[in-house]
Amino acid sequence: MAAPHTPVTDLHQTRIECPGCEWRQLLDEDLHEGYTAELFAWHQANPAQGIDHLAAAEGLQCGVGVAEYVRWTDDGLGRLVVGDERTGQAGHFNHECLAVMESVHFTRGLTEAVQRTRRRLDCSRSQAAATVVDLAVRLYRKGLLVPAPSASDQPGT
Repeated sequence: MAAPHTPVTDLHQTRIECPGCEWRQLLDEDLHEGYTAELFAWHQANPAQGIDHLAAAEGLQCGVGVAEYVRWTDDGLGRLVVGDERTGQAGHFNHECLAVMESVHFTRGLTEAVQRTRRRLDCSRSQAAATVVDLAVRLYRKGLLVPAPSASDQPGT
């Protein structure tokens, strides 16, 4: 058995986890794959941030925030650029992911992202909500979003 806070990856390098605590997350192709040593080092230096990102994404119901090690911006064309300071890598995501990050950043909820996605894709509210929630869950599982610090003072999603 691995020592506490000694993360392991699965055989196909699609996720990383620490058997000594709750930390688990998916590996993003651009941000994390090939950089598991950097993620291991980050986790060993920050064991208190051991969030299980693969558990049911119940955190989305109580509000989410952008992880403190994530740097993000609009690429100028309406798409999301994300940098993960844990690995030093960056990646590009679509327009709807940018809407999710902006909505989470400003409101800790997804309502604004649903409205933007509905307008942009000219689809029903339920279709936009399904798209936004799916993308938010993916970002959460990759460790880019985290549960909001205090659910009691968060606006609803």
